[in-house]
This record gives sequence, structure tokens and C-alpha cells, in this order.
Amino acid sequence: KMNELGFSYFLLFTASFRLLLSYKSVRNAYLKDLKKIEPIHFQMSSISTESTTSINIQDEWFQKMKLVPSAKLLSIPEWSDELWRQSPSPDGGGFMGTDFCHSAGSAVRILDYLLIDKESKDILDKNLELEYPFLIGAVHFSNKCESHRGLCHGGTFCALMDDAIGWMGFCVTGEVKPWCGYTVQVNTALKKPVKIGSTLQLESWVARKEGIRKYWISSRLIDPESGDVHCEAEGLFLLSADQV
Repeated sequence: KMNELGFSYFLLFTASFRLLLSYKSVRNAYLKDLKKIEPIHFQMSSISTESTTSINIQDEWFQKMKLVPSAKLLSIPEWSDELWRQSPSPDGGGFMGTDFCHSAGSAVRILDYLLIDKESKDILDKNLELEYPFLIGAVHFSNKCESHRGLCHGGTFCALMDDAIGWMGFCVTGEVKPWCGYTVQVNTALKKPVKIGSTLQLESWVARKEGIRKYWISSRLIDPESGDVHCEAEGLFLLSADQV
């Protein structure tokens, strides 16, 4: 029996050794043939570098908004002056890059914000009880934020809600005070897809205040022509301690 067992092991070893030699032979032949293959150079399809710099807000709805007596156009240097933005402080902005939602090359770009007095709340909803001014913005979706064919990525909606809630927080006093606080929570509901190339209306207002530093802010993205709601959000803005 020991001889039979030993012979079995011998046969198993021999078969394994032959299999290893066969693998090495095939592998070497493959590598040899691989060296003969000419490399294939792929040409990448051109990627659009569409700049929204050339976009003018000619939409009738936004022009009407600008005519509201209390409407003030937010003029923020880090949005409009890229050279100043990336220049070292104290003379420059001291930023390290371009603004995610406001720069000319942004995939989804907030073209302008208007700060409007609460007395004109009918623009939003006549049933709203407002104690603070509100923001109206115009947003352009370029082809760089495409996800499904011809439609925008849902992440662009979330970025817009974060930006609108934050800048509404910067304006709660009625004056624009950039970086006087920060957004700490954003709950976003995606309602309806947005087509590439759309220019929509972004709205933001203070829903309620909690204590002396917390502002609960609502925001939504709508089609100014049809009134369709594409996105809604509620977020918490926290005023910096040195601002109270």
C-alpha cells in the first residue's frame, strides 16, 4: 500500500510539473507575440470647454426682477475678478482656485443674485411670512454637468442649494456680509430633471430663526416660465459667534 501511495504521489507530481511547463510555454509565447503588436494610439474625443462668460441674462423674467424697486444686485469680487481672487492677500483675495458655482467655467453657474426686500414677497409666495429679505438668482446649466443623456447631474442641484442657503445666510441683516457664517446642514429633494442648456430661477429665503445664531433657510429651483419645481431644500445656517 505504501508503494501504491508513493506511486500515486509520483504521478500527481509529474502531472503538476508538466502543467507548470505547459503554462510557462504558453506564457512565453504570449509575451513574445505581444511584443510584435504595434501600439494603438487612441485619440480622445474633444471635450467642450464651453465658457459661460458669453452668456447674457436676457430672460424676460430676470430683467423684470431687476426692476423691482428694492432689488439689489450682489456684486462679489471673487466671482467677477478671477485675477484678484487668486492673487495673494492682503491685496488680493488669497483664494486657491475658481468658485465652484460662480466662475465663468463652472459646469452649473449662478449668473447673478438679487437681494430683494421682504415687502416684495409676492414674487416668491404671497402666503409666506417673511421677516428677512430674500434671494433670487439666475442659473445656467452647461453641457459640462451632464449625467443621463441630455440631463443634468443631481449633484449640481445639491451644490446650488448649498450656495443659495449660504449666501442667503450672508444677507440676513439686509446687507451682504460674505463669510459671516457657514452652512452646517442641507436637506435636498430632487423633484424633476433639468435639461442641459437650461436657465432657471433659484430662490432662497429665511424660514425661521432659532436662538441668536441659527437660521433655517429654504431654497428651491424652478422654471420661471412654467413654474415647475425641479429641486427644494432646507438648510441650517449658523452665524459666526463674532457676529452676535
